[in-house]
Amino acid sequence: MKIALADHSHEAALREIMRQTPMPGRIQVAFGREPDFFHGLSVEGKQNQVIVVMDQETVVAMGCRCIKPVYVNGQRMNLGYLGGLRLLESARRGLVLARQYGFLKELHKDKKVPAYLTTIIEDNQEAKAILTSGRAGLPKYIDWGAYWTYAVNLCRRQKGQRGGVIRNSHITIECGESTPADRLVSFLNQEGQRRQYFPAIDQEDFGTGYLRNLTLRDFLVAFRKGEIIGVVAKWDQRGFKQNLICGYAGSLRLFRPILNALLTLGGFRPLPKPGECLNMFYVAFICIKDDDPEVLQLLLHRLSFENRNSGYHYLLAGFHERDNLRKAMEAFRFVRYASRLYLVCWDDGLGFVGNLDQGKIPYLELAAL
Repeated sequence: MKIALADHSHEAALREIMRQTPMPGRIQVAFGREPDFFHGLSVEGKQNQVIVVMDQETVVAMGCRCIKPVYVNGQRMNLGYLGGLRLLESARRGLVLARQYGFLKELHKDKKVPAYLTTIIEDNQEAKAILTSGRAGLPKYIDWGAYWTYAVNLCRRQKGQRGGVIRNSHITIECGESTPADRLVSFLNQEGQRRQYFPAIDQEDFGTGYLRNLTLRDFLVAFRKGEIIGVVAKWDQRGFKQNLICGYAGSLRLFRPILNALLTLGGFRPLPKPGECLNMFYVAFICIKDDDPEVLQLLLHRLSFENRNSGYHYLLAGFHERDNLRKAMEAFRFVRYASRLYLVCWDDGLGFVGNLDQGKIPYLELAAL
């Protein structure tokens, strides 16, 4: 077998291996990357590398190393993210995984980042057991808590809505296009630095692959007495990233017909059939002054109301288990699933990990995972 960095000659093979390796769990999802794998990769970092393992001319395993600026202990710095780890069944025996991480360790010698973030789906017990074992030269995986993804079913109305958007006489919500770009970006950076790992962005990022298909008009901005107190963005990535439902497991598979009947009676869209793509958008750049869940709730109600008849099935939002903003989700009807957040490092990153302020709430940009 041969191991190397991918280039565009591997592009079609990368899309194929993503389709062939769905994530395990109650809802089995494969991630499409049509029409070009590298379009989807561009939003994950400003510097991206893909490791491929080839058996003759066939790509049998892959993994991505992405680097982007985030806030750590209140300071802007580059940090890595490890994602897209996929192995075909034929490559899950032997030393393929060890060779991948050996190659990654060589890349890590460029010293561009001290450590990496990664997530593993809670139901993927096999991956958690192997990757956190520390065997075969694997780096240390340090558990940083649960990360919850909420899929809000976009129906005619959510809890508490009566005939439209829930309003607050002290808060107004405007489209981001009506807010000066420098003011919006400044708020994201000033408030975001209170969080651990919040993405640092610049005005110049708009119009690039890093914020592909995201414009100022996709943001909603909450104001109180002229002051920005909250920002969220609707990020539709279906043009370059797709979530394909491959199947259901356990009780969800057995009772899905009954659940779908109840959902339909309640005015909801049913769970997609196996083989269907999930029509959804991400709630991105969730940034709320003083972490006030009421402000986030108002912004999410506006997003939900404006998109209830738009063809979308769900909006997706993600939160760390310690995030007070999760309380905003109590006003919505949702399905949620859990992942584990890990910090990944070799010995040279242990000092960095030891100096992290664990009082700061972690933030992961769900749309960039």
